[in-house]
Amino acid sequence: MFTDRSTRPILVTASHRAGTTWIGKMIAQSFLTYYIGEVFHPGNLLLSTNLLTHWYEYVTAETGDAFVQPLGRILAFDFAWPDRNGIPRMLPSRLVVLRRTRRWLGFPRPVIKDPIAAMSAEWLAETFKMDVICLVRHPAAFVASLMRVGWRFDFNQFLGQPRLMDEWLGAFAPQLENPPTGEAEEGALLWLCIYHVLMTYADRHREWMVWRLQDIAREPVSAFGQIFTGLDLPYTARVKRAIVRYSSSTNPVEAPADDPHSIRRDSRALQTTWRSVLTPREIASIRRTTEPVAHRFYSDLDW
Repeated sequence: MFTDRSTRPILVTASHRAGTTWIGKMIAQSFLTYYIGEVFHPGNLLLSTNLLTHWYEYVTAETGDAFVQPLGRILAFDFAWPDRNGIPRMLPSRLVVLRRTRRWLGFPRPVIKDPIAAMSAEWLAETFKMDVICLVRHPAAFVASLMRVGWRFDFNQFLGQPRLMDEWLGAFAPQLENPPTGEAEEGALLWLCIYHVLMTYADRHREWMVWRLQDIAREPVSAFGQIFTGLDLPYTARVKRAIVRYSSSTNPVEAPADDPHSIRRDSRALQTTWRSVLTPREIASIRRTTEPVAHRFYSDLDW
């Protein structure tokens, strides 16, 4: 399935609040791609709720048979967008066009932007021959973003997956069973768990593209040029204009409170707002918790 590079799906994954929506939608500016979104999100409704029993569902070759057919249909655009509050997301006829175009011409390539699929990224990539972009966001920036939108995490989502715990997160079991109560400490532990798994995957798959979000945000036109080249996609003037439009310094730094997923932001300034949000004590705690993985990407100068 999807053995031809021109038809390969693209997976953009990371922790949540790590820029995957921005990166995915910029890649989808190419006429050879089409953005689908988070298929592993429990509320997405593209996959059966019987399949997705946890946030950050862990799927492997031993457990993935039930996922192969429904995911294959999604990647072939053979699905109907669910209604959200009674409002159709897309007319069915548009999906028919996408399916036929993919069947006859080999494109568009589906762009799966899915941080919630992080634990299953290796299985997805191997099963569907995906090109993978793995984003790493600074732990303190990740935690500050979670605190800003008020998102907490129930570590029972990990503990309730015995295979995930046995194969990956067993070393963190004492912390997960007695999780920290503070938002900063909780977010740091979540970052550590997610990137402990993702970075091990990346080490086993050197073909994956691993990017620090801050490096893309600092020079987005140049960085996306490398990303598009790595994906074998044309980097056109129209795509460059879109990237500039969505990352310009004239954009707001923070997303509106009523739209935390907004991607029209000042990408460069956004990467350092955590310094004015977190206390020195919180920053030190976050670094201490995440350092086993974070040291690979962030030096003293980044803290």
